[in-house]
Amino acid sequence: MKNFLTSFKKSVSTKELLFALLFGIVIILFLEIPYFYGTYISSSSAHYTHLLNASPADYIIYYNLIEQSKNGAFLFQNFFTSEPHAGVYFSPLWLLLGKIASVNNLESHTIFELAKIVSGLLCILMLYCFIAYFFKNKKHRKIALVVTTLSAGISFFALPYITYISQNIPIRQGLFYPIDMVISEAFTFSILSHSALFSLSLTLMLSIFWLFLRRTESFWGYFFLGTSAATLGLMHIYDLITITVVATLYVLFTFIVKKRLQPRYVYRLLLIFFVFAVCASYFYILFNTDPVLGGWAMQNKVITSYLFPTLIGFGALIPLALYGSYRAAKTSNYRLIFLAFWAIPCFILAFSPLPFQRKLFQGISVPLGILSTYAIIALYQKSGIFKRKTAATIYQGVLLSVLSIALFLTPLYITFFQIHDFSKKEFAYFLNKNEQDVFTYLEKNVRDSEHILASPGYDQLIPGIIFKRVYSGNDHQTINYAKKEQEIFAFWTFQNNIPWKKQFLIDGSIEYLLIEKAADKYHRFDFDSVDFVKKVFENEQFVVYKTKISPTKPHTALPPHSPQVS
Repeated sequence: MKNFLTSFKKSVSTKELLFALLFGIVIILFLEIPYFYGTYISSSSAHYTHLLNASPADYIIYYNLIEQSKNGAFLFQNFFTSEPHAGVYFSPLWLLLGKIASVNNLESHTIFELAKIVSGLLCILMLYCFIAYFFKNKKHRKIALVVTTLSAGISFFALPYITYISQNIPIRQGLFYPIDMVISEAFTFSILSHSALFSLSLTLMLSIFWLFLRRTESFWGYFFLGTSAATLGLMHIYDLITITVVATLYVLFTFIVKKRLQPRYVYRLLLIFFVFAVCASYFYILFNTDPVLGGWAMQNKVITSYLFPTLIGFGALIPLALYGSYRAAKTSNYRLIFLAFWAIPCFILAFSPLPFQRKLFQGISVPLGILSTYAIIALYQKSGIFKRKTAATIYQGVLLSVLSIALFLTPLYITFFQIHDFSKKEFAYFLNKNEQDVFTYLEKNVRDSEHILASPGYDQLIPGIIFKRVYSGNDHQTINYAKKEQEIFAFWTFQNNIPWKKQFLIDGSIEYLLIEKAADKYHRFDFDSVDFVKKVFENEQFVVYKTKISPTKPHTALPPHSPQVS
């Protein structure tokens, strides 16, 4: 252990770590501005829900899991579906955060945000240590840290294109948006602003690759490699797929170039293979033995944007990284060549025929950022071709100005655009007085085992805001989501077949109806005219009904001649 720590200390000085820490504090505080602003403008008439633009649907799930852990759970249930099921899902991060919140009497959103800050700082420190493996020059390491942490594409310059998409493409808009606007996994700054899950996953990826590449052998090196891989496999197994593919390709590359296998790489690769096989087997068994988890796995489709918006999203990073890879290959810099073996397979995996393809972009900003830094330094040093100092200075100034605009403008825009969005105090991010009142009623009166059928939008918020179960509320989490949405539409709108409506409530295990009065498209049926529900709450915006029936089991059929929805 002593030798392992000594080798680590030799690679990075204390002053460098202090710089990385201070840099991390500044960046994390900047990324927290929208959260602080939302909290600051929150009021009794517009209560901030502590959601962010990054991925509000994800936050609702995370808050719910933390709350379950706070309430004593060790294995998690799905609050977004009505099928009866036991808690079988194990998530070490949310379990730990929930227990910490329980001991310290913290709100779920508070411990979530604190964890995001701490994990973000750890991620930046590990990123600097990883960068140090590729650059001996300390100034170059610091430049690489800035570029890798803050760079993105040129979406800011594509705003007219984005506006056109929002106005003219009615379906699957997300596939047309530049990825630096919609895919948090692809860029370090969006990973840091998203959640502790993403930050810690990237930290573990960097740790695994750093331990895989290092020259010295030790028991503790293998121990930390295996432990990091196992933790990552339980937290975010998608990243372990990337690591396994990249490490395999790099071992094959070194074998082809050097005509022999290097034992240290082979042993480490075998350890990664073993951990991946164990984790993959664990999830395979879970998905095939638990219908709810299996249903979630089948519906968990997150697709990468089309190629053109993907290229816009990466912007200058791709040509710079290609130039950096070319120079690395030309000089036989095998350390930097490894980064090409990370970036290229990662890009290909993100377009592979896998339902979770977009998640495989996680961490690609690291090799792209480091290779781009190598290219930027080389381009900057080309100022030596100018005989006049003035010409060299102008060249350097123009180069740095253009690259700064191309790499760093979009992250700034995204952060301040979120603040602009918050200033409108719109639904989901803020709740008005009527919404607060109806949520308070449901929180106090709905039992933990009961399910709510809610108007669109509110069905998504309930599990993460008041931590109650819903019949349907998330296109990934709700089992048989598409079928249920058809049935829900039929339930709200179908004027006849009253017996079917009653049976729908019984079979769907639905105890409460939350109806928004303004949602005329859905709520065309007069529930006051039937005897199997009772009005228990009403204000200017909502009506809540309590069912007078005893739910039994999940239902399976639509009523005859019911309307279909796409």
